[in-house]
Amino acid sequence: MGDPLILTLCGEVDIAVTEPLRATWYLVAERAEHEMIDVDLCEVTFMDACGLGLLVGMLNRQERHGGQLRLRGTPAPVTRLLPLTGLQEVFPVAEWLPDAAKPRPL
Repeated sequence: MGDPLILTLCGEVDIAVTEPLRATWYLVAERAEHEMIDVDLCEVTFMDACGLGLLVGMLNRQERHGGQLRLRGTPAPVTRLLPLTGLQEVFPVAEWLPDAAKPRPL
């Protein structure tokens, strides 16, 4: 397996953030070019249902072609939200981000 594609979310992740990203991120997952996509959440301060919807949509698209999606550096606001929505068992979590890994903008 090659290096994962790392996508980054930061700040308040709500409809204003997710709507502009949705089409591009979904296309990335649908192309099946990356066996593993990691979503770095280290700097997320808030996430609502729209943010969770983006993550679930990415996971579904990755799984269609046998790929995987992991969350990295889940902050307290997301860590509290996952069990409330029943998604804590759905998303694998990678707590560390290698120093050499650089997020790539889309």
